Amino acid sequence: VSQSRYRSFLFLSQLIQSHDDLAEQRLVIASLSKRKSSSVRLFLRRYYPLAPDSLKATLAHSLGLVHDVQSVKMLLSDWDLAYLKQDGYWLRNIILALGELKAFTALGKLHDLFHNSKQPMSDEILFASLFTLGRLCRNPVDFQKMIDSHSGRFSDDGLLFQVYQGSLSQVQIRSQFRLEDYLNKL
Repeated sequence: VSQSRYRSFLFLSQLIQSHDDLAEQRLVIASLSKRKSSSVRLFLRRYYPLAPDSLKATLAHSLGLVHDVQSVKMLLSDWDLAYLKQDGYWLRNIILALGELKAFTALGKLHDLFHNSKQPMSDEILFASLFTLGRLCRNPVDFQKMIDSHSGRFSDDGLLFQVYQGSLSQVQIRSQFRLEDYLNKL
């Protein structure tokens, strides 16, 4: 069984690197990321910097799905590049991946995105940012301060309001946990 898994992994990794069919490459990356094995994490982490820009967003999302915490630094550095290129799809997937990876170092970048952005935040980026804040933030007051400048948008969009409420609930629940609760959970 392990020999066939290895051969399938080789086949799929070669398909991803072939640069022939973008849609196929994206599907294969998504399929491969469902494995969550150490070989998949290693492959995705090593291929990400070499990949063409057309695959960066898909790979960033997959790095989050396979819980490759070693890729956090790389994703944080690409955040700025995605932002400069105004590649919303890539930036959204980086933000989501950092939330999946519980990358608390991303909180500073999220703060800058909410408060220092020279361009209006798209709904797509706002959704991803709320989701990630819900996973990373530990204090409801900090959460509210972070998103305060965008809170008016929540009343205009029902789905956005639901994501906001869900994220705020996560933060509120997490703020009530004590050290003993975390230890019991483990």
